Amino acid sequence: MVELAAANLNRFGIKNVTVSVDSLLSFSRKKACHKSFDMIYCYFGALNTEPNLKAASNALHQLITPSGRLVLTFVNKWYLMEIPMNVITGRLSHAASRICNRWTGYSPTKELRSFPRSVKDIMDAIQGKFHIKFVKGYSIVHLPWYSYIGNRLARTKLDGFFWKIDDLLNLSPLKYFGEYCLYVMQPR
Repeated sequence: MVELAAANLNRFGIKNVTVSVDSLLSFSRKKACHKSFDMIYCYFGALNTEPNLKAASNALHQLITPSGRLVLTFVNKWYLMEIPMNVITGRLSHAASRICNRWTGYSPTKELRSFPRSVKDIMDAIQGKFHIKFVKGYSIVHLPWYSYIGNRLARTKLDGFFWKIDDLLNLSPLKYFGEYCLYVMQPR
């Protein structure tokens, strides 16, 4: 993926971008990178693999410019639809895996140690460093993308109905209980 991204940048003549593989914590230690990013985008729960979210928050704070924005997604600890779905399908060991910190990602064949986050976990980690400008929850009642039933539902008229319910629930604290949440933050 790194080679493909570098090739595409070269093909389009973009010279002010560097592509590399690194961890957030080691990348933030590079002095040349301090306060040099206007936007940091971390999608689909990559920060859920960081065992120390406070340290990750400190690293992000070192990298972002004072007027910059973070767009981060987190897999939710309290995904309420997953518990009954796993019970109904007989996957009892998975039913509470997120809330018991035993969740290992989405792959049925390759485990990835992950730490689903509650809104409290996120608020504690960013305290004093960032303020949240926007939050949106996804798959609150809409079945998730990885569900067989959810995939079949996506091809029916009910799909739009469940997305509309999710949109309404985003006006309430229930937005924090979907499969994942997107946060937009700014440095304090």
